Amino acid sequence: MGKKPLHLIIAGDIPELAFMPKLLDQQGFSVQFCKDGPEVLQVALTTPPQLIVMDVNLALLPLARLVKILRSNPKTLEIPFFVIGSQEDGKHVMKFLQRDKDAFVVRPFNQEQMTNRIGRILKKTVHVGELADGKSEIEGNLNQISLVDLLQIFYLNRKDGILSLECAKEKATIYLLEGNVVNAQVGSVDGEKAFFRLLAWEKGNFWFTPAGVNCENKINHPTDYLIMEGLRQKDEMVSQADSLLGRENCIKLRVPKDHLPKGLRPSTQEILTLLNHYDNVAEILDKCPRPDYEVLHILKVLLEKGLIGKFSKSGAHLKKDDQPLLSAETILSIRDCLGERDALLEEGSAKVVVLTSSAQELADFAEIFQGIQEFEPEAGWETSDTVFRVGDFGRLRVADNFFLRLFSLSSKPEGSPLWAPFCRRVIGVISLSPYGGKAEAESFFQRRRVPVFRVRLDKPHGDEICLLPGNRSGLRKLLANFASAFLAKHIVTREIP
Repeated sequence: MGKKPLHLIIAGDIPELAFMPKLLDQQGFSVQFCKDGPEVLQVALTTPPQLIVMDVNLALLPLARLVKILRSNPKTLEIPFFVIGSQEDGKHVMKFLQRDKDAFVVRPFNQEQMTNRIGRILKKTVHVGELADGKSEIEGNLNQISLVDLLQIFYLNRKDGILSLECAKEKATIYLLEGNVVNAQVGSVDGEKAFFRLLAWEKGNFWFTPAGVNCENKINHPTDYLIMEGLRQKDEMVSQADSLLGRENCIKLRVPKDHLPKGLRPSTQEILTLLNHYDNVAEILDKCPRPDYEVLHILKVLLEKGLIGKFSKSGAHLKKDDQPLLSAETILSIRDCLGERDALLEEGSAKVVVLTSSAQELADFAEIFQGIQEFEPEAGWETSDTVFRVGDFGRLRVADNFFLRLFSLSSKPEGSPLWAPFCRRVIGVISLSPYGGKAEAESFFQRRRVPVFRVRLDKPHGDEICLLPGNRSGLRKLLANFASAFLAKHIVTREIP
């Protein structure tokens, strides 16, 4: 025996409705025409339809009263309404219609488009009825029935089973126990985070398999709470779309980890820890168990405060590079030149001077050590862009028992009295370019036969070395140049009292 045709009611004394029964009948639907409100009420209560299409000005029974009566009866509670009227009518009609179920159509309208739209709504009700029955495997499309509607049907009918979803190349699963969502998975993400992510799916295929659920319960909130919270987060993400980072963005810390503000919230600290290992938003979203909206909001705040920055992955400096900054042979030779032949097993150090003309210049330079695992920032040192400080701001541990001290000196003439006292154990000097005003300081160190190399922080230029954040190859080249020049001349200077 075939299925009964879908049934709908059309009511109202307007020309646009006169031809619709014939058009819908040709599509295989069962249509009953009613002339006024009381007749609609009688037919609907006797044989509940899948849809009611009616004019806003029904005779004998006001539209608002008719909708209220039908919505208060369990047999007709779920019937959707298509109401037809003028633009002005829509302002008060939508006050008693349900936006997620009903529709208001402004006349004049295209009858063919209207009948096609009604056909889609009626087919959606077939899925709803079958899903509520839930005795066999059901499949459909999210264009016909939303994920929220699906979950509410399963919840109201206390269904056990597995809801599988597929959109483009992504696959996902939601596990239901007595109508409640107990776990969700999409890619490598599970739990509430995965569930909230799935609520953003507006298209794709689904299939529901009634079955006992045997999985770890990672979601303990009731389904109605999950839906409300998930939709709230979705709305927030949509409203802030222009200010939130995208999954494709690459990001990095702009300050050493030890120099971050104290007393950060655990969620912020968790994300900052992930930034030590991952450099794009997509990976951080997938690795952090917190909801996507919370992660994106924290990243937004960190970006606004200048603690993180965006960068492009097109540069060659982002290629995988695990080579040491200095070879073991080079380190042994440097220590030998520094007079540590008899103390090679003890911890030792050499100095690299960084000539800077401003606090901002030093702060910019400090950014290149993001992602350099050998870098150890000096405790208590802050790379402020307003206060310039002389002294160690970090070090590079190039071997277990040897490190290079990174020492900041002012390149301005008024800072010249400090140049000589800090010359001891210097293997090289970095002069930042294109910043000017360093000729006198460069000349001072060159006269003492200390290698001086100009370094740029933006792009290569001439014979100057370019250093970008995390650029191991550039840093390794610079240190190799220092070591080569230092070893060639066997320079050992003594600190002047």
